Amino acid sequence: MIDVEEIIENQHALFYENSVKEYIKMSDGAELLVVRNVYSKDVKNVLFLSGYLAIREAWSDFLDAIYEDFNLYVLETREKPSSKLKFRHNGDIFRYARDIFDTLKHFNLELNKTVIIASSNSGLYIARSIAEELFNPSGIILLGPIRKPNTSQKLIFVTYLFPSFILQPFVKSVTKKWFKTIVPEGIQYDICRHYIESVTSWRVKKNRQISRWDSSKDFKMIKCPTWIYGTKDDIYHPEAECFEIQKLISNSKIFQMPYFGYMHFNPGAKEFAKIVKKNIESL
Repeated sequence: MIDVEEIIENQHALFYENSVKEYIKMSDGAELLVVRNVYSKDVKNVLFLSGYLAIREAWSDFLDAIYEDFNLYVLETREKPSSKLKFRHNGDIFRYARDIFDTLKHFNLELNKTVIIASSNSGLYIARSIAEELFNPSGIILLGPIRKPNTSQKLIFVTYLFPSFILQPFVKSVTKKWFKTIVPEGIQYDICRHYIESVTSWRVKKNRQISRWDSSKDFKMIKCPTWIYGTKDDIYHPEAECFEIQKLISNSKIFQMPYFGYMHFNPGAKEFAKIVKKNIESL
């Protein structure tokens, strides 16, 4: 059994150590953190977005394996603890789509040389961006994508009713219990537990609209080459969802990875990175 605590403790985190951390002002005034290579090279650009419940360490080994081959930009979306938000800032799916557009525009990334890698919920934001015709990248790689978020509607409803300072202890406790009901203890639960430790109820409130969003129509609008990766043991992102999404995206291919941790942690992450590099280099 994979010990997530031990993996995190022994990670080299080369990309995060040898990178620039830069706050980017979005068009609504919120500031989001982008972690990127120190120097840009004459190679393809990769914009990476982790999932809603992901911590940095969840993808650190994979990012270490690709950052020297591409101009890598990691956008930490606005539900992450690193974001600088104010009460007036929105958190619906249209805002998330605009955040991606704002990031691409800020760095002046050429779309014909840019590939977007999105995990879990972040695939919804990419699909909405393209449906709104905000941009069209040269390729997309979806990791464990879903059409509808699995967030508990009851939990979202409760957070909307009460002030954040009252809810804060409640949200962490209930979120942990709710997540255990859908994902048994193990690698996937451990990753998400780390994120839950840092969750804040007011950020959850801002994402209420996303929890009810269905991206089926949005995925149909994607026309660029798209690769979809999933695993049978991913309980939070059922493999069946990958096949349903493949049916919606005309120019897409689907691949099954051996197990959930294969894409996330070494030694699997190094092998998975080689596969992803071939995808990107084929464009």
